[in-house]
Amino acid sequence: MKFILSFIFCFTVVIAQNPVPQIDSVTGLPVTLDEIIVTGEKGSENPGFGKKVDLLDEFGGIWNSLEEVVNGNFSVFVKDYGGAASAKLLSYRGLSSENSLVLFNGARMNDLRYGGFDLSAFSMSDIKSAEFSSSYSASGDISTDGVLSLESRGKRENGLKFTQKFDNTGLSSSTLNGSLKTGNLQVSVAGERMWSANRFDYEFEGKINERENAHYNKSFASVSAIYTFKDFVADIYSNYSFFASGVPGFVVTNNISSSRASNTTTGSLSVLRLTGPLFTNSGFELVTSYNHQLYKFEDPNVNYYKYLDYDDSKLNTYSVNLKAFASFGDLKFNSGYGFEMGELNDIKTALSNNRKETSLSRNFHRLSAGFKYSPEFLLTAIADFAITGGINVDIFSQTGIGSNDESRTSYSTGMLVSPKFYTPLSIKAHFYKTTRIPSFNEYYYSSVFSASDLKPERSTGFEAGIVIDDLKIVKGEVSLVYFRIETEDKIIWVPSMIALQVPRNIAKTISSGVEFSVLISLFSDVVRLTSNYVYLDAENISPFGTTDKSNGKQLLYSPEHRINSAITFKTGGLAITLGNRISSESYFTFDNDPLSTIHGNSVFDFKTEYHFNFFNVGQLASLSIYNLFNENYRIIQSYPMPLRTFIFSYTLSI
Repeated sequence: MKFILSFIFCFTVVIAQNPVPQIDSVTGLPVTLDEIIVTGEKGSENPGFGKKVDLLDEFGGIWNSLEEVVNGNFSVFVKDYGGAASAKLLSYRGLSSENSLVLFNGARMNDLRYGGFDLSAFSMSDIKSAEFSSSYSASGDISTDGVLSLESRGKRENGLKFTQKFDNTGLSSSTLNGSLKTGNLQVSVAGERMWSANRFDYEFEGKINERENAHYNKSFASVSAIYTFKDFVADIYSNYSFFASGVPGFVVTNNISSSRASNTTTGSLSVLRLTGPLFTNSGFELVTSYNHQLYKFEDPNVNYYKYLDYDDSKLNTYSVNLKAFASFGDLKFNSGYGFEMGELNDIKTALSNNRKETSLSRNFHRLSAGFKYSPEFLLTAIADFAITGGINVDIFSQTGIGSNDESRTSYSTGMLVSPKFYTPLSIKAHFYKTTRIPSFNEYYYSSVFSASDLKPERSTGFEAGIVIDDLKIVKGEVSLVYFRIETEDKIIWVPSMIALQVPRNIAKTISSGVEFSVLISLFSDVVRLTSNYVYLDAENISPFGTTDKSNGKQLLYSPEHRINSAITFKTGGLAITLGNRISSESYFTFDNDPLSTIHGNSVFDFKTEYHFNFFNVGQLASLSIYNLFNENYRIIQSYPMPLRTFIFSYTLSI
């Protein structure tokens, strides 16, 4: 295997720190975040199984990417398309990224064009906390493949921060962000510029090739402001992004010559949020958002279109969501209404020459309600008991491709019991039914060969398990969860007569398995051990033709076993972490052809940090080494993962 070494240098300057007001998710009342911690959700606070990560925590202070946060803390599989600028998509319990709901400051971030969310879409400087809930979040959102909630509110450094990165493949990245707090107002800005010719050697079919056509450049800028009134908190966030890359993508092993074609995406996102109390023990959250995306495809060699050397299309999405929370004795209640309007214009692809419709427009009305009832019991054996429930109703209307008018309902119900003989133990069970409306992209390609009546996916799920938030003997947390999800009208992309894959409702799938996670702290937090294990049996159970060999076979890119573990040693200002990610084999064909296997892998990462003061100035130096033993592995067909990568950073706090 050819040795490839990648080195990234980071220099960071930071000035001072200040806490920022937060909003309690139940009462809506402003509170102050005084410290940053990593915790699970104790007892019945979260209806499902969830965990919250507050970034820049005191135990290992810097996260380099959102993908790293998700991989290291949640039982979620990240589909990595290779390299720093590639797509990073969620996959939970064997389902596709379209089934995972992603919220940013309370606004839905799932791309209506593709249905999923790219974890690399945001700058890490904008994300202060991440929370993942298995299927039903505390805010009342129900999603088969989990809910990832991202927040820009959080602990901010009052001053400027500059970061410079570069590596031996030609990557160069410059990041500048800063924050200023005066009185009740805090304003923060961030900007990043990244570019690379992205030429490096890779191995494909036993030969060493040089990738030539995956050049990219990226710009990102954002501004946010938070103002704290006597009882209310208002915040506004807005960003601008520009991304240009070669075609067919960031990393493709079997394309060694450049077509000179390129994709360019220019976009902006704005989110305005107001939170506060309504009356005693109640609160509300109002979120409005506007998302604009301009997609441009340039093809100077006219390889893709017969008579055009460029193409562009626009996506505009507007949404408003209002949620209310109230507590009446033993009953906590939440309700909400949301409206979302999206439009995609001027769609042109290789199919467009034979189409009449080139646009889509879609409206959603969303109604939600949920409760948690925790009565006081006279039974001496029960320390805590709760019943939870929720319902989401989507009233959906679409014109253009896939014209449709209908309503869909998702609901959830669960129960929690905590015995008095061991109060750290919580026993949870949770049942839910959900639907997923197809994305614009799925509707567009489903209309090939007059099959435009694509149906929403329908899933029924059950999960049950235990959570122990205090081990008594040692400091730590343990959770063990069993799950089973059955999906009907599963959308699968299948080959057509013109060698183009098109989506069809032709599959019924079952995903079942076990999730086990443990966190143990020893010697007053000097040593910390964390591990997440996932066993997944995800199969297609409905053959879609007489010659189909997929029945009973493992779903695409769904490893049966995954383990993410880390051990951290901390003494004084020094912290050392060794992480390991293990994945068993998976397949990229529905019939699980042994010649179409993504081999299992075991990847190690190393990180060390040292905090110290020099002339009363706080400083932090850190070194991260990803893929420590230089393993040549893959997660997605034809997309190799980066080999050994070094990242060094230095932080100065004044």
